[in-house]
Order: sequence, then structure tokens, then C-alpha cells
Amino acid sequence: MAYTMDDELISLFNRAQSDTYKVHDHALSDLRFLIERFTMNRYSEREREDYLDFFYNKNLIDYRLDSEKLDLIKHFLFFLLFNFPDRAESVAKCVKVLFDPSIYEAICSAIEFYMEKNDLATYELIFGITDTTNSAEYFKNKRVVELFQRIRKSGGKFSAALIEDVFNFYNENEKNISS
Repeated sequence: MAYTMDDELISLFNRAQSDTYKVHDHALSDLRFLIERFTMNRYSEREREDYLDFFYNKNLIDYRLDSEKLDLIKHFLFFLLFNFPDRAESVAKCVKVLFDPSIYEAICSAIEFYMEKNDLATYELIFGITDTTNSAEYFKNKRVVELFQRIRKSGGKFSAALIEDVFNFYNENEKNISS
């Protein structure tokens, strides 16, 4: 399968790697909204107007991702996550709106990398796992469960509190299923 990038996506990738905070922060915000619109199918006229307020680059309002571009973006996001730690939280916000269980292992690796370095990035990455289904299917993944248990015991303030909520949600669902 041949992947192709257009000028708009190349520009966004280049800006996301900028040394200038405002440039990379705006690019990652725009990238997050492009991903979210695609993964959540938010292309109605009403949603268009809402998103117009969010985009820094207003020209992106009519830009549409497809599955091939989304695959490129996934790879790019993990490249950024491991090579640009100064923007880990912003990148993690992009990762969480991918809603993709196939990247659990990569997210786990990123959480392990940031767990003791950046609690807010870890917090956002946890959503990249927990927000992929309406159930607690992720509890079937041994690595996820073990990682969540580690975070529950020794994670940062935000990530540990979130994991406590995740376990409470799971335990409540298990009680309801058993009843």
C-alpha cells in the first residue's frame, strides 16, 4: 500500500516539529481536531462551525483525513512522543482521539516512558486506552492491567486518580454483570 502525504499534512508535520512553542502547540492542536473530526465523524455543518472556532489554521476546516492518512499520523505521533518530550502532553491528546485498540502496546510503551517524567502526558495517554470502547475490554490485555496496577500504586497525582476511577468503573461493571 502506497501512502501519500499532501502539502497540508506535510506542513502540519513540519510545524509540529518546530522549536517554537507557539508553532508546534498550534499545529498539534489542529492535528488533534483533524483526527477527532475523522474518528468521530464530525463533519456536519453545525459541527463545522464549532470546529472553526477551535482551529488555529482556519484553512483546515475543510480538510478531510482518510484511513491512509490516519495511519501516517499514528506513526508520526509516536515518533513525536518518543523524540520530543517537551510536547508529550499535546501529542498524547492527539493519541487519545485515535480511539484505536490496535495501538495499546505502543501506548503502554509511551506510558512506561512518561510515567515518572510527565504525569499529565501519562494521564492523557491512559485515555488513549480507556476511551476506545464503551466497556472495559482493555482489562483483557495483561500488559494494560499490569501497567494500570503500577500506576495505581505509584503513579503521579493525576494518572493515579484516573486509574483509581478506571478500576472503580471496572469493578462496578463486573458487579452489575454478575448480578
